[in-house]
Amino acid sequence: MRKINLKNYWGICLAAVALCMSFTSCNKNDDDKLPSWADFVEFNITRCERVGGVLMVDFTITNKKDNTLQVDLDEQTVTDNVGKTYRTLVWGSSDYETTAIAMNNDKFFGNTSFTLVGKGSAKGHLKVYDFNPTNSASSVSVRMDVGIENVTLGNSTYGMSNIKLTDNRVKEHGVQTNDSKLAYQVTSCTYDEGNVDVTFTLTNNTGATLRDLYFNEESDRAGYKAYDDLGNNYTAQRGTRFLSLNGEEWVSVIETNIPAGGSISVTARVTDVRSNANEISLSFLIGSEYYVFEDNTLRFLSIPIEKE
Repeated sequence: MRKINLKNYWGICLAAVALCMSFTSCNKNDDDKLPSWADFVEFNITRCERVGGVLMVDFTITNKKDNTLQVDLDEQTVTDNVGKTYRTLVWGSSDYETTAIAMNNDKFFGNTSFTLVGKGSAKGHLKVYDFNPTNSASSVSVRMDVGIENVTLGNSTYGMSNIKLTDNRVKEHGVQTNDSKLAYQVTSCTYDEGNVDVTFTLTNNTGATLRDLYFNEESDRAGYKAYDDLGNNYTAQRGTRFLSLNGEEWVSVIETNIPAGGSISVTARVTDVRSNANEISLSFLIGSEYYVFEDNTLRFLSIPIEKE
């Protein structure tokens, strides 16, 4: 049997290891040479605020290059500091709350693609539905799948951590909304033989006609949810006539237009309310195909009930 020269054997082994390391190093260097998303755009958070039952994260994206870019924003993942994860709803997966994204005040979708001119900027909005109902979260981390058309990126995920939340919502005795372009004012809340009528005005400060505005809708989510200060709950299902526009007949759905600077008066009726209740809280849907609502649930919290 031929003896193996140990010196040659170990030399061959070391050469093989060095060759493998060389290939690994080359691959790593190739990855390092690929551009990052941040090489092309600058991403800044401008607002992270609770709005009703949702979280709104507003941001700007600025093109660092002179040429026009086609930017893709895909699946979003938001994690709050108490450990809850919210993610764009994927078919077949219902384990996560949903998120959606919109650019330049367009409608919200699960993903978006938009054009960014050279040195130009765009405003975006990330919405997290049913965010942290216990109000225990104080910050979030955001990650998004990103892309730029005809560009191979070294990393197709972009994220930011420890984004502080703000909360300027009405907690009681008012309407829980942060939308400064729509002004709500409760004008009365009266009790009569088990019915509590909450009347409020809505003034359109958007600067344009608010078209096809609806209160409530004909869907499985229709109706209202209400509760009093004693802990009693009240609900109305689809088809219940609990709304009145400008003192007219009771209907299940209101659809109307409000001119710029104009106002309407709406009354919502909660039935079978206990006579010893002193406050009522009430919520129902609101929306429009021509205006992007940050939260499509209108909430009245702890409104004092006027009694004779």
